[in-house]
Parts: sequence; C-alpha cells; structure tokens
Amino acid sequence: MRAALLDEWQRDRPDELHALHLKLHEYFSRRTTPPGSARRAQTTLIGATMLVNVMPGNPQADLLRREALYHLLCADTQRGLRDLRSAWDEVEESYRLADAEVLLQVAAEAPPAAQLQAWLMYMRGRASQLALNLTNADEQFSTLLSQRDLDPELAARTSRALGEVRAETGQWADATDRHRYSLDYYQRTGDTRAAADTMMLLGEAYQGLGVSTGSWHLPPQYRNPLFAFVSTIWNWTLALPFVLIGLVLGRGNRALPLARYCARYQNWLLIRLYNTARGWYRQGLAAYETRKDERGILRAEQRLADILTLYGYPHEAITRIETLLALPVAADPYRRAWLERSLADAYLAAGDATRAQELLERASSVFNELGDVRRAASLLDLQGRAAIQAGDEKAALGSFAASLTRFRGLRYAAARERILHALRVWRRRPDIDPGVLARIDAMIRAEPEKRYVGRFIRSYTPLLQLASVLAIPLGLLLAAIFVPTLSINVLNGGVFSVRTFYDPLRFFSVILTLVPFFLAAYGALALGVIFLLPTARIAREQPHVIVTTPEAITRYNQRGEQAITMTWRDIRRWLSLDRCIWDEPMPLYSRSFLEDTDGRDLEIDGITGWYTDLKDDIAQRLASSGNRVSLGDLGYHLLKSTGGVSVSLGIVLLLLFTWTINGWLPFPYLLPPPILLCCTC
Repeated sequence: MRAALLDEWQRDRPDELHALHLKLHEYFSRRTTPPGSARRAQTTLIGATMLVNVMPGNPQADLLRREALYHLLCADTQRGLRDLRSAWDEVEESYRLADAEVLLQVAAEAPPAAQLQAWLMYMRGRASQLALNLTNADEQFSTLLSQRDLDPELAARTSRALGEVRAETGQWADATDRHRYSLDYYQRTGDTRAAADTMMLLGEAYQGLGVSTGSWHLPPQYRNPLFAFVSTIWNWTLALPFVLIGLVLGRGNRALPLARYCARYQNWLLIRLYNTARGWYRQGLAAYETRKDERGILRAEQRLADILTLYGYPHEAITRIETLLALPVAADPYRRAWLERSLADAYLAAGDATRAQELLERASSVFNELGDVRRAASLLDLQGRAAIQAGDEKAALGSFAASLTRFRGLRYAAARERILHALRVWRRRPDIDPGVLARIDAMIRAEPEKRYVGRFIRSYTPLLQLASVLAIPLGLLLAAIFVPTLSINVLNGGVFSVRTFYDPLRFFSVILTLVPFFLAAYGALALGVIFLLPTARIAREQPHVIVTTPEAITRYNQRGEQAITMTWRDIRRWLSLDRCIWDEPMPLYSRSFLEDTDGRDLEIDGITGWYTDLKDDIAQRLASSGNRVSLGDLGYHLLKSTGGVSVSLGIVLLLLFTWTINGWLPFPYLLPPPILLCCTC
C-alpha cells in the first residue's frame, strides 16, 4: 500500500511529495544530531568484570538519523548521498557492521538514482570486505570499476578498496598498483586526508608482503656442540659488517634491523619491503601532522612502532606505544585495543610473556564483542607465542588448533598462514618435546590449504648466485699467486738453484686478507638490495607463491596471477636437484620440478620459504591422492657423496704435495730406488 501511494504521488503530485520529504527531513533532523556527527563509544560495566562494549550513544537517535537520511535521499539525492557517505564512514571506522547493514537498507528504499546505486554497490562491497567475504567484495568492486562514466572519486575509492582485498588475498603487486592509482587521484584533487590514508594502505601492503614470507630467516640450531660452535662463528662473521654499519649510522638510526637479521641474504628483500613500508608510513604521518589529524597521527605512529618491534628494538617500541596510549585520542576503546595489541607484540619480543598475555586478553575481549574477526585473528598467533614463551605448551597447542579450525571455516587464508608459520617455527626448536612435535606435525598435515612464499624476487636470484660463486675461485686464485715463493741460490760455477716453497703463513695471511674484502663485498651487496632495489621493481614483481590443496598444487607468478596448476593424480614425475653441503639444501642452488601428464613443468625454487616442509607436503598429498610417484633425487650431498670423497682426497694429496716440495715430508725417498730413479728422470 505504501509503495503504491508513493508511486501515485510521484506520478501525479511530484512537487508536493518533494516538499513533504523536505519537511519530514527537517522534522527528524531537529529531533537529533545531523547524520555523520561524531559519536563516541561508551564504556560500560558488564557483570563483575570490566569489559569494553562499543555501542552507539543513543539507539533512538540513530533511528531518527536514519529517517532523516531516507527523506533527504528522496528529496535531494546529492545532499542525501553526502550525508549517507558521512554516516557510512562513521560506522565503518568503528566497525559497527549491523549499523552499516541498516544504512544500506535505508538507502536502498530511496528512489533509484544512478549515482546512488553506484555508491551503494561500493558500500555493499565494503560490508562484504569487513565481514571477510573477500570473494564477494572482489566481485562487487571489479564490477563497479568496469562501469563506464564512473564518478572519478568513487573510482578512486573503489580502486583503493579493491587493492586492500587483493593485498589480503596475496596479490600484492596488483594491490600496490591500485593504491598508487588512488593516491595519484587524491593528490591531484588536493584531498590530503584520503591521500594520507592511501599512503598508509601502501605501507600496509608492503608490510603485509613481508609478513607473508614468514619471520626472519635464522640459521638452524644444531645439537652437536661442534656444529653449533662453527655455526656461531660463521654467523657472527657474516653479521660483523652490519654491526659496523650500525655504528656508522648511529645509535638512534634504525634503518636496519639487528645485525643477525641482516647477516642472512634471505632477509634482505624482507628488510627492503619493511623499509618501503616505513617510508610510506612516514609520508602519511607528515600529511596527518599537516592536517593536525590526531587519529591519523596515532595510526601512523603505531605502524612505525610495529616496524621497530619487527627490527628487534622492542624496548623503543614499548616506550613509543605507551606514549601513544596516554593521548586523549587513544581513549576510544577500539583504538586502544589495537594499540594494546602492538604493545603486547613488543612485550613478547622483549621476553615479558606475562605482560603480553594480559594485554592480549583485554584486546581480545573488545574485538570479539565487536565481531571484528580480522583483528581478533591478529591476536591469536601472538597468544600462542606468548603461551609457548610462558611454558604453557598445552594452552598453546589448544589455541593454535582452535584458531585453525575457526579460520578454516571462514576461509581466511592470511590468518591460517600466520598460525601455521608460528607452528613451523616452534617445531624447529632443538629442545622441543617429542610429544609436542608429533602434535604440531599432525596439525600442520591436517590443514587442507598451505601457502609457501618465495623469500626473494626471482629475477635477482642470479645476482646472488654469481656473487657467491665468484668468491671461491677468486680466493683460490689469490692463494695460488701469493702462497708459493721462489728461492734462488747461486752455487759454485755460476749454477743457479731455484726452489719453490709453499709458505703456510702466507696462506693464512691471504685468507685473513680475503675475509675483510669478502665481508665488505657481502655488506655492499646487502646494502644495494636493501636501499637501492627500485620500489618500481617490487611493485612489478613479487615473490612467487606455491599453494597446495588436497586436489592440486598451484604456482602464482610475480603478479600474483595463477601461472600453472597441476592435480596430484596427473603428476607423473617429481625430481629434486638439491645441492647440500651435508643435509640442508643450499637455497640458491636447489630446486624441484613436478611434471604432469601433459608435459608441463612446475618449478619450485629452493629459496622458497619452508622449502623442505613443502617437499614433505608434496609427498603427503601424492600419497593421499593414490599417486605412487616418488621423489627422484638428482642432487648431491657434498660431504656425504663420492664427490665429497674426491674433494677430501684432493685436499690430502695437495697437502702431501706441498709438504714434499717444502721438504717437510721425505715421501719420495721412502720409495724403492728403482721407482725413485724413474720419478726423478
């Protein structure tokens, strides 16, 4: 009846209907505050415990605002759309999904105008994104961007939102492209607030790419005391140039993480990504400071503190975050909970698990009450790590298992991967209990989908290979030139005696001379990757990703696009070309290949994160699918092979030769005279 009457009024008396909508809008507006006004969240006491409940200040006022908004949309679409956008931004920022849905329903009842419908499609996509329905959000945004004559501002917003979705689904190269498109628009139009927000999203995209590769790559821990000692000396030597660089930069300059992180070449791209993210955060901070935007400043400062924690400076991060918590803008429970999450991460890095657990418990109550699954997920791996650090292995296992089950149902891959990474790090500890190790292995095997991200841009891998390969022959060449010395003596009758002497002191002096040059070259190469690798290259080329599921294995290329997929049943050959010194594959020189019945090859580089775990995963998937293909090992273990015996024999013969030439070992004179005579002739 209502719809029929409205249609009749619109057809026969449009002016009267317009005037009526305006009167109703003025009536409801006088009884409440205008749409989009600032409303602070209230803190309430629930039961006997202090729980933070984020809720609107007055439900009746919200109802009146929505009525006023509806009538304004009917009377003046442009003004109504402005108020709708303002109200939407408010409920979105405070993560009030129920209010967002009501706003969409109210706006959908207004007369269908093309511009309004386009904005409603954008808002529906954002609602899906907030609810972690990323597939639907991607479809909504992609459909909207395909429309002709789309409002440029809406196109910029939609591109930015699609970039967020693509970053969360592992397509970081496309995500940064879309963010840059939006940033260009906002900078041209002078929208400094939107530009600053986009700078923060660009930083988060680069940081997310770094986090996806896992934590810092550290050398394996050996139980054998001799191996552990040699490993310690080697890693300390590699870290030495970065210690010196840190001294040159100064104590307060945190452009590099701890020297032990810089020492591993697998971390260089990670540092470059985090430095790029920090650069965008600083640009966003400067823009917020120009606008005197307290909430934006808080957000940027928090992200910069997170980088300090990642770089191994948790005490500095704690000081910075506690300063932020004292600001009036941090009184909002939702923002405070997010700050406490960062503070808990810093305390955990500093070794204070008890304090971290307290903060995580408080933040978790806020996010769970709001239903903010995304931020609640960011706490779960921290809670598990805190339980491990506190020695409560049972609680850690239970937390990880429940989290994997929950996010498997939500199809939230990013959260699952963070938890799987924490489990893999835990299982590599040399002091882990065998029973705990068995449970961790079972949890990892039971996970249906796993992602393995490369630790380096593929096109730069040959540069690292070349630099490492040249070191050994250059060292041997210098040793061959400088170690031998000629001794010339003049005998009676003008006869010269020439003798070659291999001076061991010269050999060690060559080695000691080469070490500083090697470390200098290693440090220069690292600084070149960390500070000079073009961000445009990173934007165009992300590390390759391997994804395994119960049905197939897929490789995604440098753009995050699906390059090749093979079902487990179609694989007919699996080859491994691993180069190992002992048991561990050398990442730069190792790789595996899968070949299917169509003759296609799926290549897996050894520098892929958790490379050995990936091979175990492949073996498990093949067995589960009934495929009897087994690994064909075409690589070698240098010190455990005939090649290793050959190298060892060559070293022994070289020592025998030099000792004999030097006269330290009368080896030839121990031979029978006929043989000695033949050798000297």
